[in-house]
Amino acid sequence: MSALMIANITVKNPEKFQEYIAKTSKVAATFGAELVYRAKVDKALNGDSYGHGLTIIVKFPVSKKSMSGTDRMPISRSRHCAKKGPTCK
Repeated sequence: MSALMIANITVKNPEKFQEYIAKTSKVAATFGAELVYRAKVDKALNGDSYGHGLTIIVKFPVSKKSMSGTDRMPISRSRHCAKKGPTCK
């Protein structure tokens, strides 16, 4: 079983975005992530593209442990840690 992450991205600084991709690709690979789709958005098929210029889809493997919920962080805590940084526990 897999989990998909779909991201619509607006790139404002291409140089910094390339640095970001290099760093996050290494981290994502440690979790078994696989890039499934990446494309520029020229036109939305339905609705508005909201100005996003890039869409990516990343596939992550899902284990029985991750499905059990024992290793999940509550959303409110994950938002807190997103603000605090990688040392948040």
